[in-house]
Amino acid sequence: MTTTAQVKEALIPLLARHSDLVLIGRFLIVKPLHHILRGVFVDRSSDKRSFEPHIVTYPLVPAQKDIMLGWNPVWLFDQSVGMWDVTKPDTVTAMRNHIEGIALPRLRAIKTFDDYIAHERTKSTTFDGHFDDRIFTNIFVAAALGDFSKALQLRPQDTRIEPYFTKVAPDFFPALEASEREFIAKTLHQWEEATVKAHKMEHIWERTPFPLEL
Repeated sequence: MTTTAQVKEALIPLLARHSDLVLIGRFLIVKPLHHILRGVFVDRSSDKRSFEPHIVTYPLVPAQKDIMLGWNPVWLFDQSVGMWDVTKPDTVTAMRNHIEGIALPRLRAIKTFDDYIAHERTKSTTFDGHFDDRIFTNIFVAAALGDFSKALQLRPQDTRIEPYFTKVAPDFFPALEASEREFIAKTLHQWEEATVKAHKMEHIWERTPFPLEL
């Protein structure tokens, strides 16, 4: 399996060329980091020589302690190149070119929650289904946008939802029902901060208002 040191060595030229990029472990992240994590996660492979880069977009809420690849990450692959082989400099160069030419423009275009939703809806549904079926994510996004009615409408459609919120945030749905915008915003900010701290991203995170606060 490739190492984080090999990932760093492979991506140094990109970091040198683009001031809005930062590497945290295997995650090449686009700054600024506000509400949505945007980046390329260069994963391990069963082949010890191979990199597996994925375009990743994921909201920072709810609080997450584990590294997440997000919903339906997009695998960067070029059939003409084949494996991104750490022992073959030409394929590593090709991987960087793919990240630079394909991934970065897509990621930089995502500036708002609406951009994020539009991006997620363009993805293939073959393996992971449609983004609109991701109930948990859509509840949080709707709440962040201030669309409390939509967030509440999504509540009864999944039997996993009630136990989750009862355990993690029992006051969340009551606050939605009462249109307590300040409480919802405070909760979302707390979750973002917890995620950022868990993944040691404090130095690139910029605390900004949610749409519901504007």
